[in-house]
Parts: sequence; structure tokens; C-alpha cells
Amino acid sequence: MNNNGTDPAIGYICSSIAILLFGSNFVPLKKCDTGDGMFLQWILCAAIWLVALVVNLILHCPKFWPFAMLGGCIWATGNIAVVPIIKTIGLGLGILIWGSFNALTGWASSRFGWFGMDAEEVPKPLLNYIGAGLSVVSAFIFLFIKSEIPNNTCSVDTTPLITERVSIVREATLLDA
Repeated sequence: MNNNGTDPAIGYICSSIAILLFGSNFVPLKKCDTGDGMFLQWILCAAIWLVALVVNLILHCPKFWPFAMLGGCIWATGNIAVVPIIKTIGLGLGILIWGSFNALTGWASSRFGWFGMDAEEVPKPLLNYIGAGLSVVSAFIFLFIKSEIPNNTCSVDTTPLITERVSIVREATLLDA
């Protein structure tokens, strides 16, 4: 048991599951027409909120931190851009940029004490900086991989925004005036 009352094995199991499933919720976006992504974002946020509600109830409603809602709002706002990003640069590159930015922000906030956190001293700072540098280098190298994004993203069944009927009605209105 840890000093905070949790078993490290549970943490390792949950981390392994998260690693295996990371980003898998976005895989169907490559095959399905998602429009502008707002409906997808609404469903995604609703599903995550329901899971968080169940977990909160299982944990017997621990202390609520209102400041954490700011992070959730920023995260949800960023998720609005998921569909256009995946349709533009691809799933792999999109998740790489997102993950690299999150990892480096987390590293910097704990290393330098950003966002109200206490700066943590590490036993071997050189290894710490090498690890952060490798993260930047790997992201840079991945940028040279070409994504297979289809050039024609229009669906086969397209309906024009203005139909002939609307044009005829408008011309008849102009003639009456």
C-alpha cells in the first residue's frame, strides 16, 4: 500500500489500459462523415461526463475542485478542433502533436512550478532534460511522415444549397415588385 491508500498494482493496470486505448475513440472519424464535429464533441463530452459521474459516485463524492473545471473547459474547447484536425493532417500526426504538447506541458509545469505547482527537483537533472529533448526530437522526426489524407473529402451524395425552385420563386418575386 502507498501512503495515500492506493495499491500501485491498480495504478499500473489502469495506466496499461489507458496506454492501449489512447486515441482509439478517434479511429472511426477517418471512416465516418462527421460534418463539422460539433455533434461528435457533444456526444464525446456527454459520455466522458457520465463516466466521471459514475467514478465520482464510486469514490463516494470526494472533495470538488472548481479550478479543475477550467482545465475541463479548455480540454472540451480543444476537442472541438479534433474533427478538422484529423481530416486535415491525419490521426497519427494529430495525436502526436496533442500528446507531445501535453507531455511537455506536464513536464515543464512540474519541473519549473507552473500553474501553481511546486517545482520539483529531480535527482538527475541531465536525464530529465534529455528525456524532454527526446520527446521534442521524436515529434520533429514524426512530422516528416506523410499522412494519407484523401484529396476529395466531398461525399458522393451532395445536395446543393440553392435549388432551382428557390431561384424561380425569387425571380417571380422580383417581377411582381
